[in-house]
Formats: sequence, structure tokens, C-alpha cells
Amino acid sequence: MSDPDRIIRLNTVLDRTGLSRSTIYRKIAEGTFPAQLRISVHGGNPTSTGGLKIQ
Repeated sequence: MSDPDRIIRLNTVLDRTGLSRSTIYRKIAEGTFPAQLRISVHGGNPTSTGGLKIQ
């Protein structure tokens, strides 16, 4: 059973979606891709819920 709120790294999202880093950031700015979660002072990661739904 998968955990829909699991936090994954941006590189994993890039691998799974096939999108470039700049495309991901553009889609976040447009509101068509879930924003990253701030998990520390220096890092943020998307949840697997949003990152895997984008085709």
C-alpha cells in the first residue's frame, strides 16, 4: 500500500515525470504543479501525491 503523503526528493520527481527542473518550477509558479514543502532551512521537497499525478 502506498503512502500518498510521502515526501520525495525533487530529483525523484524529475525522473518519474520526465520534466526538467525549470519546467517543474514554471508549473509551480503557474499553479499547475504542487509546491514544494519546506522540510528544513535549506531544503524543500514535493509530496509524492502531486508529483506523480502530473503526466
